[in-house]
Amino acid sequence: AASTATSRCWSEPWSSPRQRPNWVARPQCWSCRPGVLSRWWRSRVPLTTVVFGDSLVQCEWSALRIVCADLDACKPTDAWVQLSTDVLPALPLEEEEIAIRDLEFSAAKLARSAVKYSGAIRLNMPARGSLTGLRVVPQADTSVRVAAAPGMAQLRIRAVGLNFRDVLNVAKLHFIGLWEHSPPGADCGGTVIGLGDNVQHLRVAEDVFGESPGCLSTYNTSSAALLSPKPASWTYEEACCMPVIFVTVEEALGDLAQLKRGERVLIHAAAGGVGLVAIQYAHFVGAEVYATAGADEKHEFLRGLGVKHITSSRSGQKFEDDMKQMLKEQGVEGIDVVLNSLSHDDYIPRSLALLRKGGRFIEIGKRGPDVMYEKIAADTMMEKEPWRYNAYLKRLLQRVDDGGLSPINMHIFGGMERGVAALQFLQRASNIGKVVISSSSRLLCSPDQMPLLSGGLGALGVVTAQFLVEEGAKALCLLSRNGQPAKDVGPQWSWLQKCAVELRIEKCDVGRKDSVLALRDALAGTKLGGLMHLAGVLADGVLPSLTRESLDRSYGPKVHGLFNLCRILDFHKAAPHLLFSSTSALFGSPGQANYSASNSVLDSLAPFWSAQDPEGGGVFWRNARSVQWGPWAEVGMAVQANTLGRAKSMGVGALTNAQGLAIMSSILSSANLLVGAVPVRWGKYLKSAYPQVPSFLKDFEAEAKKAAEARAARGAPGESAVLGALSGLTGEERLVAVRSSLRDLAREVIDSAELEADSPLMDSGMDSLSGVEFRNRLQTEFDGVNLPNSMVFDYPTITELAGFINGQLGDTPEPLPAAASAVASPQAEGFLEPLNALCAGSETAATTPLFLVPGAGMQAGSFRTLAARLALASYGLSWPKSIPRDQWPSSLKDLAKLFFAEIQKVQSEGPYLLAGHSFGANVCLEIAAVAAAKGQQVSMVILLDPRSLLPLQVDVQAAFAKSGLAESLALLAQTLPGAEGARYAELLDAHEGSGDE
Repeated sequence: AASTATSRCWSEPWSSPRQRPNWVARPQCWSCRPGVLSRWWRSRVPLTTVVFGDSLVQCEWSALRIVCADLDACKPTDAWVQLSTDVLPALPLEEEEIAIRDLEFSAAKLARSAVKYSGAIRLNMPARGSLTGLRVVPQADTSVRVAAAPGMAQLRIRAVGLNFRDVLNVAKLHFIGLWEHSPPGADCGGTVIGLGDNVQHLRVAEDVFGESPGCLSTYNTSSAALLSPKPASWTYEEACCMPVIFVTVEEALGDLAQLKRGERVLIHAAAGGVGLVAIQYAHFVGAEVYATAGADEKHEFLRGLGVKHITSSRSGQKFEDDMKQMLKEQGVEGIDVVLNSLSHDDYIPRSLALLRKGGRFIEIGKRGPDVMYEKIAADTMMEKEPWRYNAYLKRLLQRVDDGGLSPINMHIFGGMERGVAALQFLQRASNIGKVVISSSSRLLCSPDQMPLLSGGLGALGVVTAQFLVEEGAKALCLLSRNGQPAKDVGPQWSWLQKCAVELRIEKCDVGRKDSVLALRDALAGTKLGGLMHLAGVLADGVLPSLTRESLDRSYGPKVHGLFNLCRILDFHKAAPHLLFSSTSALFGSPGQANYSASNSVLDSLAPFWSAQDPEGGGVFWRNARSVQWGPWAEVGMAVQANTLGRAKSMGVGALTNAQGLAIMSSILSSANLLVGAVPVRWGKYLKSAYPQVPSFLKDFEAEAKKAAEARAARGAPGESAVLGALSGLTGEERLVAVRSSLRDLAREVIDSAELEADSPLMDSGMDSLSGVEFRNRLQTEFDGVNLPNSMVFDYPTITELAGFINGQLGDTPEPLPAAASAVASPQAEGFLEPLNALCAGSETAATTPLFLVPGAGMQAGSFRTLAARLALASYGLSWPKSIPRDQWPSSLKDLAKLFFAEIQKVQSEGPYLLAGHSFGANVCLEIAAVAAAKGQQVSMVILLDPRSLLPLQVDVQAAFAKSGLAESLALLAQTLPGAEGARYAELLDAHEGSGDE
């Protein structure tokens, strides 16, 4: 997950070119400035990469200059002498990492990856009318990360079988019952990833098939009654073809027509899905088939199925003539059963005329003023009698076991992205059998192999294990030294234990050879798939303090552990193998030179293995990848070490679980062998992390500079200007400010002055392209906020989007304690520091004190400068931070009651003088109303920079003069209608800058 230089973007990973050129040549020497450090090659595996990892210690020793040179191997002695005497001293000082081949220099540079981000998606239907109006959009992870409702099942959709009603649904020609408000797609095969209460016939992780309306998406939710376990010997694609057509045929020919051996059945449109299953049913019971079909190739296909009597489905007259001729040749009086779905050219009366006395005519079409198609009994059954429908699905399983049902012909379109093309193909009636859209495993899981996860019971290991199961793994082996799962992934671990998969937990210290040998014996006979190498231990310390033990502690599980596993265990070489490295091997990390070094070895192995000769013996994993992970926001070492805040302050973001897992799947399906996955705001990161930007990252420094210049050219605020403006606001006032900023930016993007906060953006002129621009602009303006790709779909209005962003910016103010528990603060000189109650200001001869209310979430100390200049007693109210959120006042009026109770502890009777800044101004007006309701007089309410000023009819100058406070406070009032004044904050800055006492 990566970032662009101008915005925080989670759509693509970074690719690190830190794999050294031509690892097959095996570098013989590393050169460091000052001086030359040589480490000679003694192994087939690039262990010397550890020196490159250790060189990243520059991030904690900024004065240390280290240059690493990857030198050509297999050179004669005189060539090495020339390198050491002539070449190495001439290395360009601005480069930190150089490869030298035939006296030519190549420098390492970080580059953008070509990996395509493959997160969850869905086929969105904004409006009915045209297939081309369908759009592939990101699918929010929240669609499956919440508990399923009772009786419901959450699915990872693996294949969708299209019916012609899906085409008619989009075209607005046919939608009823379950499909009335659903996008296209219903017949599906997939894996259960969540179950609601009261579902007994399915298990989590079980492969199923059935009905899930609107299932052209990565994930979908369905009534569990419409699902059944998938035939074990069938693929997802084969199973998704069957639900509706099997139920249709079984009810039509089995239960209604009761077709028997020796009878003759006429099957119209026999090359379609219903027709092909009907032919199988007829053959199963021993009936003779007469069929209609259109194109000649369909006739040939039916003959290949053993159908002898075939005629046209396009010409009624030809159909009638052919049928009479075939029946005459057979010497029979007519047809016993007609299964009809045709309406054109008088096929119904012509077919009825062919029935013998006592024959049965089964109509599976639906006629209307504009269209006739497939209103089969199954549609109504799904909606009205779902468990009856489920009984038919169980009958299908028995029919498969009895050998009476086989998969039918399919046309498969790979990927939900091809949904429109598949529907168009179906619309042209070019198919024989079913049209299917498949969605392959995003982790390339094979159900007959067992992936092995080292560090599998760590938090990230458990999360990865769950994702593997969701993507089709049917067996897992999780390794751990202590055999206990991490405490912060309880829900995921509970989910895994309930799954219908083989879950093996093995205690194993992968860094010890004897432990891995014992593991091999325990797994004897197991068909291992790929390795997910997550094992790792932190042993932080600055370089001078590192000991052999701290080096071994980090190096053991990462490097020795990987070598032990790959040399001793027999993994499937073609299976995907993923090495979990770290950005400490990409950027370096202060205090983690040992961790950087061990991860650097992992980073070298993926390209090294890929370049090996598969016939040369030893380890050969063509499908290995190494990922230099940045922090994960929900699990992992960064969370446990509480480093996320520090990373964010430096411009390094964190990945959510959904983002990290999507990146994982993207990398495994790509050709990239080494990829860095981390969200970075480059302008901020490069300034905070490096006294001098390394050459390795110079391209991103240039991008950040260019982006800043572009923002300045269009008059946009700087990288942190928006958040800086919001930093003093909290709660409702911040929400108002965010909403205003969003509306202004949206108006600019769609070039329209008319945009209501509660109107859907997509209905106000924003399309998918401008939606992407809008999101990217928001990422720039609200840096640090993680916006999903599907933002304009998940939060379709300005109001909803503002609420989401406001929540991302941090918590609202902590709630106030109950008034009864408040304790007055002790006096202090000048103006008290803010505590959990009222703070006293300077005591003077004035008889009426002034009570000051700061902006939401602020403290009384913000009024120190003002209080020092007032010739009257002053008290400030602080917003406390100590009581539970559920005790927070539910309204502004309740809040005002709490504040007024505090005020009365100091001044029991009116008249009262009140002043409020920002949102505190609104609170003051409400306090005045509370006081009036209690019969107390309020002589003055002073509003300082109110955020949302209520309409007041007041002569400000006259009121101040009457109160006797004009000299002290008149200039501090915000401009009201008909009055002159200045902003409180501006005047305060001016006073402090001038030294005015």
